[in-house]
Amino acid sequence: MKKSVLFLVLLVVGFLGAVAAEEKFSLRKLHSAGAEYDGKSVTHIGGFRGSVNRCSGFPPVSKSDWVMVDQTGCVWVSGPMPAGIDPKKAKGEPVRVTGTVRIAKNGRPYIEAKETVLLTPPPQK
Repeated sequence: MKKSVLFLVLLVVGFLGAVAAEEKFSLRKLHSAGAEYDGKSVTHIGGFRGSVNRCSGFPPVSKSDWVMVDQTGCVWVSGPMPAGIDPKKAKGEPVRVTGTVRIAKNGRPYIEAKETVLLTPPPQK
């Protein structure tokens, strides 16, 4: 009985420690620890800001790169834009990006998108 109670206590403490140690991904964290994320897959929800807004300089890969923001910062995204959005009229529409973190020639991280999804449909015209 004592061994099973001790095992249960250790299991709960270990689980709570693991949950406390896990930090939520943010764009601020990506910029402050970019090298740690290089080559890692990420999925992040943020606001679509299109190609008009500048985020730490110029697009890392091509002129078709675009900017994603959250409450902590911004990041360039290289890859497909969410369908149904005009990049020149972006208003922060919520998007989910899944891709791989890469480091640009200027040393700044960006996301090489594999999938982008508009989370709310654009307004009807």
